[in-house]
Amino acid sequence: MTILIQTTRLHRPHQRLLATAGVMCLLACWLPFANAIELKAAPANRPLKFGVLPMFSPVTLFDRFAPLRDYLSKRLQREVLLETAPSYAAFEQRTLTQQYDIVLTAPHFAVAAEQSGHYRLSVIPTNPLAAYLVVRNDSPIHQLDELRGKTIATPSIDAFISIIGKQYLHKHGLSQASVTYLDFNSHNAAYQSVLGKESQAALISNNIFNQAVAEAKPLRIIARTKNYPGVVCLTSVNLPDIMTNDIQNAFVTLSNDKQSADILKKLIYPGYMKPPADLLDELRTLTK
Repeated sequence: MTILIQTTRLHRPHQRLLATAGVMCLLACWLPFANAIELKAAPANRPLKFGVLPMFSPVTLFDRFAPLRDYLSKRLQREVLLETAPSYAAFEQRTLTQQYDIVLTAPHFAVAAEQSGHYRLSVIPTNPLAAYLVVRNDSPIHQLDELRGKTIATPSIDAFISIIGKQYLHKHGLSQASVTYLDFNSHNAAYQSVLGKESQAALISNNIFNQAVAEAKPLRIIARTKNYPGVVCLTSVNLPDIMTNDIQNAFVTLSNDKQSADILKKLIYPGYMKPPADLLDELRTLTK
């Protein structure tokens, strides 16, 4: 196919400006695909990119997952690079354009990742996930009805906990119009908003709540959702089968290694397991 380009004579400053703009436009369109191509074409000994959902601030996330990165590097005898994204939406886009070899993501994002054909399920945490509605210990609020007209802090609007938490509150009589939701970039920031009295309640995960209580944060639960599957780990279909199996085994045997106890403590997960056969069907019901 021949592409015809009509040109117009321009002064040199304008030519340079247009040329720069054109290059920037091409880079913006090309980079996501270039990264995906890099994963396919790079040599077998290149570092593995481990993408982690930005559920915490970047500093907290890298502090929490760096020991797991080092463990995987040692087990796989391959350098592992830890990566995240500035937002949930950006992370999902990078996942769908296959920019990671290993992905740790939310249940609803895992469905899209698997359906893209770029990833396959690997492991899930052994403990389930739930959304907790928490208040300060000294709060006069004890029932859901008492939150009418109040402010509820949540993680990112795209976070799984925010989605299932808001659905739960709506089902129990608290519509979007009866409360004000204040979105934050992380679970920690959401409950800190409650401790700082910026919000009267917060939706956070059971794992984050348990960690906060262990750190003596004065928080109290007033409601909770049912249990759901936790974060999901997937691996790129471009990885050799032997590497895919090694990654899965490294996660599953993590809880059996006494020397790795500190890693799990950092992750606030008791361990990982192979997903049940019907996990995808269950996850799909959550995205409807």
